[in-house]
Amino acid sequence: MLAQHDVSLRYSSRTVLLVDDSELVRSSLASFIGGHPGMVVSATAASARAAIELAEAMHPDIALLDMNMPGGGARAATGIHAVWPRTRMLALTVRRDEQSFIAMLQAGVSGYLLKGTRPQKILTGIEHVLKGRAVLSPELGRHVAHRLDIITERAPVRRDFERDPVLVLAVDDDPGLLDAVDALIAGESGIRLVGTATNVDDAIELASTTHPDVALIDVRMPDWGGERVAFEIARVAPATRMIAFSASDDASEVAAMLRGGASGYIVKGWGSQDLTDNIQSCARGHVVLDIGADALRDLVMARHFETRSAYADAA
Repeated sequence: MLAQHDVSLRYSSRTVLLVDDSELVRSSLASFIGGHPGMVVSATAASARAAIELAEAMHPDIALLDMNMPGGGARAATGIHAVWPRTRMLALTVRRDEQSFIAMLQAGVSGYLLKGTRPQKILTGIEHVLKGRAVLSPELGRHVAHRLDIITERAPVRRDFERDPVLVLAVDDDPGLLDAVDALIAGESGIRLVGTATNVDDAIELASTTHPDVALIDVRMPDWGGERVAFEIARVAPATRMIAFSASDDASEVAAMLRGGASGYIVKGWGSQDLTDNIQSCARGHVVLDIGADALRDLVMARHFETRSAYADAA
């Protein structure tokens, strides 16, 4: 089953192809997405074959794909990429197993969201994918860590985050950025900044005295950079989860920080609400990855990144 929609009055909108074998899901998503300025659902389909035919005919900007449609989501993604490579793709499915997740990324999708994700988050995910970013439900970051042979189990969460705020330490050699993080967190309920540091020694001292739930760490700091900070914080505050914070999303750098003990990696400048959401997800034990789609695919496709950091070599 396929359907082509009339989009003649909205030429400037980004076009969306919805593919799901549930008519209810298709109609619900079409109604929500179609009501958002700047987006229009140009077509819907219920199978991989129909999705590929529509992508070839209509050249949508993005395709939203279920994993369990007739023919399968991976086949749909591979076929869409073959007939119109410029269409970006986002998986929206109930399947959360590693095999399905990896298959969709290898087929060319830029993100993977679980059904049950809030509608606004789906909309934000579409916008991010259209900009070249990767999008993952928080529960799925661990699959990337497993591909890198990283054990993601850490010390148990110490507190009830539904009642108590997430305690955050921010480490960056740019005082202006620290001020921005301070202002951002001050306006958020459920998060409290317990300290900031512009150098490694101050970061270690603060971590040892405040025992934050999450440490936000600049990757390219002086004196061995974020890898040393992660190493030292893990030593003095082993229950603290760490998020690497960088202007770069080079896959080898992401892999090095994850292997060095970080529980996430965020590219700077990609949205204040995303940052606070990622901090909360990390505190709850998830591996958060807010990086480019190309970097995510590199991590999934290649296991052979350098496993030892410069700091570890020198130690």
